[in-house]
Amino acid sequence: MRWGVSWSARAARGKFAVFTNEGVLNFSISCIIHPIFVYRSAGCVLTHPDAIKEAHKQYFEAGADIATTSTYQATVQGYMQRENDDITQNQAEDLIRKGVTLAIEARDEFWAPTGGVADEMKKKDSKRQRPLVAASLGCYGAAQADGSEYRGQYGLTIEEVSVSRRVASRNTTYSSNLRHFLIYPPFLILNEQKLMDWHRPRLALLDTTDADFLAFETIPCESELLAILYLLHEGEDQRKDTHAKSSSSRSRSRKPCWITMACQNGTRLNSGESLEACARHVLALDGSSTSRVVAFGVNCMPPQHVEEALSVIRRTFTSEAAGKEVPLLVAYPNLGEIWEDKQWLPGTGSCPTPEGFALSAARWVEAGASIVGGCCRTTPKTIQAVRARLIPVEEEEKQGVNDKRKQT
Repeated sequence: MRWGVSWSARAARGKFAVFTNEGVLNFSISCIIHPIFVYRSAGCVLTHPDAIKEAHKQYFEAGADIATTSTYQATVQGYMQRENDDITQNQAEDLIRKGVTLAIEARDEFWAPTGGVADEMKKKDSKRQRPLVAASLGCYGAAQADGSEYRGQYGLTIEEVSVSRRVASRNTTYSSNLRHFLIYPPFLILNEQKLMDWHRPRLALLDTTDADFLAFETIPCESELLAILYLLHEGEDQRKDTHAKSSSSRSRSRKPCWITMACQNGTRLNSGESLEACARHVLALDGSSTSRVVAFGVNCMPPQHVEEALSVIRRTFTSEAAGKEVPLLVAYPNLGEIWEDKQWLPGTGSCPTPEGFALSAARWVEAGASIVGGCCRTTPKTIQAVRARLIPVEEEEKQGVNDKRKQT
């Protein structure tokens, strides 16, 4: 199973217990996810850590089964460049780890048997299990804080990227065995090489935390997806060789992850590139026995386009899998407001109510999603509405039946 031994066992028991989705997947797994307020949250780890922790608790209490950490925009360079703080590299790395620790502490305090909200929720929902923490790795554009994740252009135009890839593909074919691609594949365009270099230190750092898994989020262009896929398997052969030479050597395997793309509509990334092509890349480059991508989907896109996007991914997985195990589908769009001048414009765009958002989430489940939630501008009320829509409160229903029986 793509989740590994422990994840598979938990998945088989209905780990996230929000809804059951059989579909094309080999087992049912589901959850409701919440991402922490992503913009400025990396700075809040330094200035207002208690606020970060409290925000996580509010979402857990609302019904979230997975929390993404306040590391979406966090980079060592970004912390070191903060004015008037004089942060060293080691301190910056500790702050990134702290973003994960805050979420874990919030989860553990929420879940502790203290007779509080969590205990009441467990009584009402027998399937509710201990929430998980996903270490967030935002895209390159997010760390620039200039909104480029909503454009998907990192210095090369869409046309330049497409031409470079077409020229390279004339002499190159994908292989599910990544041994040929471990050291800067010759067909990688410069943009992808730079993105691998940029992601590498943060991936190494967050991979050593106690997060349950990693979440590459809001990836707006094909180049960055390719960079991440190559990076996830970088050094794989070296680790195998080391393990083979010494039976006592246990090279550390990387955590499982999901990857979510940022799309402008149901078929195109924010860069204008094909979502279907990205789904093919995931199967081609992560389809080996050492696959790392346990879920693939979309986030921070208008909610009205999610159903189509999931259908595109699912159709591609079904037609291209050729017997391979496919990733789960994940979707957590934003509220649908318009992004302009580095801010969301309240009341613009689709902007559904929490109940309207929850109705849409039910359609995403029908389209194949096993993991659903909300991104920017969604609130604990949104998550609460989604959970109420998707999960029957079994214990309350049973209690009602028992009360009726006593009356008769």
